[in-house]
Amino acid sequence: MSKKSLETIAKKTPSGAGHVYRVFIVAGENSGDVLAAGVMESLRRAMPQARFEFEGIGGAGMRAAGLRVFADMRVLSVMGFFQVVPRLWAILRCLRQTVARIAEARPHVVMTVDAPSFAMRLAARLRRKKETRDMCLVHYVAPTVWAWKSFRAKKMARLYDHLLALLPFEPPYFERHGLPTYFVGHPSAWQEKEDKKDSNKDRADFCRRHGWLEEDTLLCVCSGSRDSEIKRHRRVIEASVRGVRARLGDNHRLRVVAVAAQGCERAVDRALGGSVDVVVTEDDKVRAFCAADGALAVSGTVSVDLARRGVAMVVIYAMDGVSAFLLRRLVRVQYASLLNILADKVVIPEFLMEKCRSELIIEGLYPLLDNETLRAEQTRTMTAWLGKMLVDDRVSPSVHAACVLRDKVFMRLTD
Repeated sequence: MSKKSLETIAKKTPSGAGHVYRVFIVAGENSGDVLAAGVMESLRRAMPQARFEFEGIGGAGMRAAGLRVFADMRVLSVMGFFQVVPRLWAILRCLRQTVARIAEARPHVVMTVDAPSFAMRLAARLRRKKETRDMCLVHYVAPTVWAWKSFRAKKMARLYDHLLALLPFEPPYFERHGLPTYFVGHPSAWQEKEDKKDSNKDRADFCRRHGWLEEDTLLCVCSGSRDSEIKRHRRVIEASVRGVRARLGDNHRLRVVAVAAQGCERAVDRALGGSVDVVVTEDDKVRAFCAADGALAVSGTVSVDLARRGVAMVVIYAMDGVSAFLLRRLVRVQYASLLNILADKVVIPEFLMEKCRSELIIEGLYPLLDNETLRAEQTRTMTAWLGKMLVDDRVSPSVHAACVLRDKVFMRLTD
């Protein structure tokens, strides 16, 4: 949003002038790092006369926003039974050390971002410890209690003072247990005005940069934000790309762009470098999405980011046998993609668990790349549902989150 709009919001309440606020923030993966960095920057703008000292666990985004790093978040960035077990000792050691550091630093606020398993264990230990039990605890990104582990809503209410939710239907699940919960919007659905680029020009520039023709068909591959996800999906992605390339034949010259999430560049290059035309980093993600005709994406918030850019896609997700067995018996929703969950219907084709097979993925992806009308239809539907993931289209979710923290947390610390 514009600087003028931010200044208007900041003037609505006192700014906490002269106060120094110590905030300990914990993020466990790339998406959480982005969310936390956005809130850190927005807090400084929403309370310009206050000073913030941020310490905690995070990645490159939080470091750039001014975080004094206590531990790198890569130790927490694992998912699935067989991925967690080998790292369990390191995760538990990080948990103990984090509790000890918070007790020593005595921050005004502890904010955990996503990664609910680690976050709730940390909050529970802080509540049990005499030196930390009365600290203000805030969690950003409501756990998906509407999908599984509904008991976490009641547990969250016992542990936290405030909860920031990304989706409009989430607050009632926690408010019924007495936890103040605020819908702030989903950052992946937000698009800055200056970020709305001319897609035709972006495509031309991207193709020219890589020596391709604008008439070529461009496929983006997003293989996940964890090393374990990238390795697990390597073979099915390679087979799917080969199959789609063969189906398109000489009518379409297929160009495949692998988009590496921040910190995963080497893992993506090792896994997919030999089967794609180019690997681009997070810095080139927007250009790649604006140029793309379609995408093959491992399920995650990247599907919302692609939808915002108007990229038709299919979503995939494979898991090890034990994790898949448990998940099928625990999950209460039919879909994995946020837009599908919000719409309660198939907006984006999904190929999950046992359906994450190249022959099925090819049948879903090929028509999108071959048929412009089909792509346009999916894009229109996605755009309609994206709007429901924002509080409004004038103020970004990170600013909404910062204003909630200002009004409900930091200004009350000075009362």
